[in-house]
Amino acid sequence: RAGTWEWEVQSGINRYNARAAAILGYEVPSLQQGSYLDYVNWIHPDDRALEQRQMQQHLRGELPHFEVEIRLRHRDGHYVWCRSLGRVMQRSTDGAPLLVAGICIDITEQKRHREHIDYITHHDALTGLPNRNRFVVRLAHTMAECETTGQRLGVAYLDLDGFSAINETHGRELGSQLIVAISRRLVGATADGHYLAHIGGDEFAVILQNLA
Repeated sequence: RAGTWEWEVQSGINRYNARAAAILGYEVPSLQQGSYLDYVNWIHPDDRALEQRQMQQHLRGELPHFEVEIRLRHRDGHYVWCRSLGRVMQRSTDGAPLLVAGICIDITEQKRHREHIDYITHHDALTGLPNRNRFVVRLAHTMAECETTGQRLGVAYLDLDGFSAINETHGRELGSQLIVAISRRLVGATADGHYLAHIGGDEFAVILQNLA
């Protein structure tokens, strides 16, 4: 299910097969051929520098092939995650690249799956807040930033008293509802830029950043 593409470096002409066009919502011949600048404009602004850097390093011979995962704008306006792989197929007598060819694969579903796995790994299933592991990583990162910038931070640790008695008296389902309700109140009370996490059954913690 890979699409194919070719780029004539000197003329700036790109060619695509039907599968490559379909990934972006086009039909051949409407996208059988286009300009390299059009392709660059399809790249998500946050991915453009990475793509250009990888391509230029390959053209200069610093990388054996071109490989990158980027978002490309679909004809409908949304972005599609693609893995693009290619290599220089023709060079001039003085070594200048003439033709680059490769394939592109739609990896949108794979990306969504990875993002989902990453989310459930680093977030509490009950409240949706970052969990203890995520909090520890964020705290270490924030502390390192403070070492560099000289800013101060604080950590607030909240432990709910009497929570186990609520579970024993009214059941774990009601206890879970209480934790969710408290987490929502804490979210509303946490200032922008501060970092709230649910780090245990009845424990919350907040990183207070940019303190005077």
